Amino acid sequence: MPNLTWDVIKKDSELKKLFFKFTKGEYSSENTIFIDMKLSKSSNFEDIYNRYISDKGKSQINIPSKLKKELDSLAKELTKVKAADWSDMLSAMQQCQKALVGMINGDTVHRFESSKEYKELTEPETRPRR
Repeated sequence: MPNLTWDVIKKDSELKKLFFKFTKGEYSSENTIFIDMKLSKSSNFEDIYNRYISDKGKSQINIPSKLKKELDSLAKELTKVKAADWSDMLSAMQQCQKALVGMINGDTVHRFESSKEYKELTEPETRPRR
């Protein structure tokens, strides 16, 4: 199997499902859900911000403080405008995804590779006999 990274995981449906289950067990599934989002100009950035970025968000992600401050500042300005275009957040949200991928590749993926579930999936000798 190639060096395990998010790019490898997301292309394998069985592996991706197992990784999501693993991150849920680590209470970090919000990060994986966020990086798996397909962001575009038509995404509902107000909802995404309120759920994943805002201090009041139910699924707040772990992002660099510089990006958090940038998005908080932008959200504050957008809430002042009646018909605000929240798609201005697209670039910063994509930067959040890149930052999270780096964090996940450098930390979560390594713990996942050491997990019993991953080994059972990838190493035939560790699979339970039926």
